[in-house]
Amino acid sequence: MEGFASYNLCQVHSPISSEVLARLIAGNEMASCILCPDGSSRNSVRWYRHEEILCQWSAYFPYTVFKLNGCEEDSNDVWEKYFYRGRLAHYLKPQVSASVDTNELRKRWDAHLLEHGLA
Repeated sequence: MEGFASYNLCQVHSPISSEVLARLIAGNEMASCILCPDGSSRNSVRWYRHEEILCQWSAYFPYTVFKLNGCEEDSNDVWEKYFYRGRLAHYLKPQVSASVDTNELRKRWDAHLLEHGLA
């Protein structure tokens, strides 16, 4: 993922409102250059620090699963990343993998954190 990409950010199973998401985007200089307040992409860009930023946001809102979709401009490679409790919880390429059951993802991730003393 080194080329230009278009992004789309949304919340899955979220207790936070779309207004809060818009404020998160507006409050981060890099995110606000890349994303519109509704989470859609402004244009095709390189966003190297998206994992760092979304891990921070998901740590601040630990009961929210954030999903970031990306489409690489050069290769048309499409991907999804899920962020939960301050970490990248799942990464997949939708055209190859089945859809993610986010309830199951949250259960497995919470169990993983407990098992390793990270919760």
